[in-house]
Amino acid sequence: MPGPVFAPIDPRLAPVVESICASDGASGAANSIALPVVSPILCFHWLQAPLLRLDDGASGAGPTWADPGRLRITGAQLRAARLRAHAQVGVVMVRLRPEAAHRIRGLAMHELFGGAAALAELFPPREVALLDERLLEARDTGLRFAAVQEFLLSRLSERADQRLAGLAAQALRQRPQMPIGDLARRLEVSERHLTRVFRGAMGATPKQFARIARLSSVVAAARGAMANWAQIAADCGYADQSHMVHEFQAMVGIAPAALLGTTPLRVRRGQPASPAESDFYNTFLPAPSTLARQGQAHLAALL
Repeated sequence: MPGPVFAPIDPRLAPVVESICASDGASGAANSIALPVVSPILCFHWLQAPLLRLDDGASGAGPTWADPGRLRITGAQLRAARLRAHAQVGVVMVRLRPEAAHRIRGLAMHELFGGAAALAELFPPREVALLDERLLEARDTGLRFAAVQEFLLSRLSERADQRLAGLAAQALRQRPQMPIGDLARRLEVSERHLTRVFRGAMGATPKQFARIARLSSVVAAARGAMANWAQIAADCGYADQSHMVHEFQAMVGIAPAALLGTTPLRVRRGQPASPAESDFYNTFLPAPSTLARQGQAHLAALL
């Protein structure tokens, strides 16, 4: 699969959008895994969209494959998701900043946590249909980037509410190992009040949010041929390596060394990855079964 193409972000969207990338006509035959993230991700598919399997841990029946549509959003996820792609993938993906995503009119973070939805359920269906037409008719990726950013700008608001939850989310993304009580004192509120407000805005408690952010810090630190797992566990605030492995397995379904030890994606084509590229490659990985079939040599070819 060719690497994604990243677009410059319109300055007006920069406070809300972390990255915008596109994968144009890439082969999607292999299943992939999407690691837990705190960021909502908007997906604008102009080819057939992959099936999605989410696991919120609450359903007694277990996760099932679903198709939320070609234009969809996934909220923050506490557990890894699986993607089952079709012959080709054509998509623009927008990663939103969780502390500011509420500024996109129609998005409610607390309703999206652990789930996914079709954009036509959140935004005016006519506006979504017009965007879909533009994506289908666009001759190149640049025109698709422009269509998506224009759509987001049309939905952008200047809402100043949810400030407390936003400040807490920013702090936990930077230091996910921070005790919630310490964070509440920094923000001059009680821990109970912070938890109530944060959950009302984000759908997750501060501890759940920090748990996801901490796993992301493990993935970022583990990129490379020789990961020192004990040091990574200490740096990321786990009690010890065993604690880190247990958390990773609970959230992803596989030990970190088994998933990340053979995928040195920090460097792409011999060059350091940009922050946007790092976020992309630290989220979407070939599924473990795919790794077993294809081997490390093929994985290197994907880069």
